[in-house]
Amino acid sequence: MRKKIDHSYTDEIVCPYCGYKSSESYEYEWDDGELECNECGKEFLYCREIEVTYTTTKKDCVSNGEEHDFVFDHEYDYVQKYGKNKDTDKWEDTPLPPEEHEHVIVHKCSKCDSTENERTPLKKEEEV
Repeated sequence: MRKKIDHSYTDEIVCPYCGYKSSESYEYEWDDGELECNECGKEFLYCREIEVTYTTTKKDCVSNGEEHDFVFDHEYDYVQKYGKNKDTDKWEDTPLPPEEHEHVIVHKCSKCDSTENERTPLKKEEEV
């Protein structure tokens, strides 16, 4: 019985034939390519997967570095988006599919005019 070799989404390049782990994976410049295993000599393909994540934090209110004082400003239903149509290369409103419709409540800071949005899925008419 063959031992299963973990060679997908690993921290280092792993030979899919013998399981050899390349401790120099970081030295390969390209996102994909062909390698020869240093252990068994077989050739294989590799693909570097890159994950990007972001972290955000709210800025303090511009008035004296205090916390914002958000109060209700307005609300609306978000059922279409404004963007560039890839087919026509023109900017236009595009209807969103019903499952992406949202009800948006906008709050504005009474001190600095920063806004904060509260989004909830928009219920279909038969659900109301």
